Amino acid sequence: MSRSHWSRRGTTNMFWATADGLELMAPDGPTKDFLKAVDVFGGELTCCRLGHPNGSRCDKEELMLPMLGLYQDILSKADTTTVKPIFDAIFDVVDDIYPRTFEYVDEHGVTSTKPLFGDLIQAVNVRNEHKRGTTVKLDRPRLT
Repeated sequence: MSRSHWSRRGTTNMFWATADGLELMAPDGPTKDFLKAVDVFGGELTCCRLGHPNGSRCDKEELMLPMLGLYQDILSKADTTTVKPIFDAIFDVVDDIYPRTFEYVDEHGVTSTKPLFGDLIQAVNVRNEHKRGTTVKLDRPRLT
């Protein structure tokens, strides 16, 4: 499985393309701008902007499993010097980066709430705790 550069190597050697050329994305570790860039589900994707024609599936649903894999990768390396700053940065915004649900708006403008990560982040946390024999304090209340 191919994983994101930042979940394997941290933010070192990651660049933004700017009008002035390439600039280091987060030379001193993850920043608010970095977190905004990795907040895949916080933005409006093309399918959302087009209103999901013919009831098409949202790209957010398609991206859920790869993003869950990235979270697992980050969590499994949370104690390494390279990945710890990323884990620490996403700790307080994990519910934003990995939302339980999302709003799906169809081509007629009808909005419905659909599941996205649900309890999967909590399940990954529990699995990781069991595997390591440790506790990671990222408990999210269960959906009822």
